[in-house]
Amino acid sequence: MPANTGLSEKTEIRLKQPKQYKVVMYNDDFTPMDVVVEILIDVFRKNYEEAVAIMMTVHKGQKAVVGVYSYDIAMTKAARAVKIARESSGISVPDYGEGRTWTKAADYVES
Repeated sequence: MPANTGLSEKTEIRLKQPKQYKVVMYNDDFTPMDVVVEILIDVFRKNYEEAVAIMMTVHKGQKAVVGVYSYDIAMTKAARAVKIARESSGISVPDYGEGRTWTKAADYVES
């Protein structure tokens, strides 16, 4: 029979927050403004006013951060945005290759 020493072990579990990534939308010559607003509303869950403001920021300043997410969510949202932009333009939006899965329509950077 084990001796009871009166000592107890405490196990503490520490969870780290996942790294956050900024999804950046860039201006291009292919995607119509109304499609950009639609992407911001449908993919990034912005309200209409926010979507229009971000679209104008992208239009005038060439890029804007549209959200900050964990890696998997950022990549999924960026990929969905690029897919919608490509389908709407009717033109082949450039793909930058080399294993990179984003284009000028949406990009991700570590924050």
